[in-house]
Amino acid sequence: MTSLDLAWTLLVLATAACGSRTDLGAPSEQPSDGGTQRFSDTGTGRRDTGTDAVAREVACLLLGAATAEVDGGTGATWLWTGAGWTEDAVAGPLTRENPAVGVLGEDVVVFGGASSGTFGGGNLNDTWVWRGASWTQQPVGVAPSARENAAFAAQGNGLVLFGGQAAGGGAAGLGDTWVWDGAAWTQQFPSHSPSARYAAAAAPAGSTVVLFGGLTAGPDAEMELLADTWQWDGTDWTELSPAESPPARAGAMSATFDTGAVLFGGVTGAGLTPDCLEGVCFYDDTWLWDGSTWTSAPVAGASPSARAFGSAGTLGTSFVLYGGESPNQGANGSPDLADTWIWDGSTWTQWLEPGPSGFGGSGALGCY
Repeated sequence: MTSLDLAWTLLVLATAACGSRTDLGAPSEQPSDGGTQRFSDTGTGRRDTGTDAVAREVACLLLGAATAEVDGGTGATWLWTGAGWTEDAVAGPLTRENPAVGVLGEDVVVFGGASSGTFGGGNLNDTWVWRGASWTQQPVGVAPSARENAAFAAQGNGLVLFGGQAAGGGAAGLGDTWVWDGAAWTQQFPSHSPSARYAAAAAPAGSTVVLFGGLTAGPDAEMELLADTWQWDGTDWTELSPAESPPARAGAMSATFDTGAVLFGGVTGAGLTPDCLEGVCFYDDTWLWDGSTWTSAPVAGASPSARAFGSAGTLGTSFVLYGGESPNQGANGSPDLADTWIWDGSTWTQWLEPGPSGFGGSGALGCY
């Protein structure tokens, strides 16, 4: 793998300040799920409600990130039910960038992130839970150290958190494993473990969690992008050797899909894709994990533009992708995106209704 001296640029992209956006037009096509969801047990902690349409409210929740102009305020909370975005005025966690977000049962759990306006420091280690109507900060004794850009995904009856970036912008990242069981954090000491890293992609996949790539420091303290695949079974990490694999990247967006997982986009080194910005290049590819190998998904029609550090989740039978950092500067000089896309397994559909703005690559999406 190539060592890349990308530390500063990648950090700027991952914590970019957000400006104003141009709203999108009216929806041109209803997403395939139409806002009526069916649920099954995919190992994510969601309850099985059978084959009938679910009457209860289901949604993807987007926790507002910090912007350059807002420091110490409360992040906005937005809900997306498959029929558009709606802001909820409920008070929530302080604004933050790049928090870890996972779904356990009907709880959306948010951990840590970077405080607004504190680039290179000020990371958080608080735990918040959304239960469909309000946010509650969890009183915890022991907790992971303050960090941002950690991998976080459901497995069995808990959420596993791996790595992340420590306060102060330490390039090597962290390599510890923790589990949240709905009430408390417990550090795990597995026999095997991925190398320390941050901005890795992680998603529930069947009864396990799959983790791919990320960013760490090489032997000469230069940044190194990773392309390894690991699996957490609730007890130990196992490095896998899939027949096919995405190229090395960081900041990819991933979530459970069917009995596996889907991965989209991310950043790589200069000149490796046609979509680049200041020495960092962006992917616009879609990959599927089936439990044993990655497959580059054939996409029918349009797909999201190249991006990284966006927000992703699974709502019913659809993979939902929101925003991210783009290689293209908008009219306001910002590379941040505010679009919503839905993947149904073969086709991407853009939802063209105006949505949240000011999130870019620093939001946190959880579907419940």
